[in-house]
Amino acid sequence: MPRICTFAARLLAGKAGYKATLQAVMTHGGMGYAKAYNVERYLREVILGRLTPVSEQMVLSFIAEKVLGLPKSY
Repeated sequence: MPRICTFAARLLAGKAGYKATLQAVMTHGGMGYAKAYNVERYLREVILGRLTPVSEQMVLSFIAEKVLGLPKSY
């Protein structure tokens, strides 16, 4: 069970971080991509965290299979 909690926490943290950094880029407008503000770097790092080592879809499939007892979808 702790393994499933870790995957769920990682999924939720990744989504929250992405939402926060995307809002920061939008707040800065066109300057959100400027290297001077580091916002673009944060966005790249958050996206990388959502993709590695396992994508969100694989995490959701794992939770559906182990917690909900659904058949494999991949």
